[in-house]
Amino acid sequence: MEEQQPNVTIGPYTFHLHDDIGIDVVEIKEKLGDKYPAFEGWFYGQTGAISDDGRMLVYVHDLKRFLDHRPAFD
Repeated sequence: MEEQQPNVTIGPYTFHLHDDIGIDVVEIKEKLGDKYPAFEGWFYGQTGAISDDGRMLVYVHDLKRFLDHRPAFD
């Protein structure tokens, strides 16, 4: 049985936190919908992580900065 992943809420969105590290980019794309291309451009060059099962993860603080309309770090 797969272990239940905790959730994290950022603004109006609730995401699954994977490996206590970040949010799956596929889930971000599904939830942001039309806003995803802007996020993708904003995220370009940022550092991400890869989960134990091979998912590309975005750190929570990065997604929060994007949704707060703040600049990227990298």
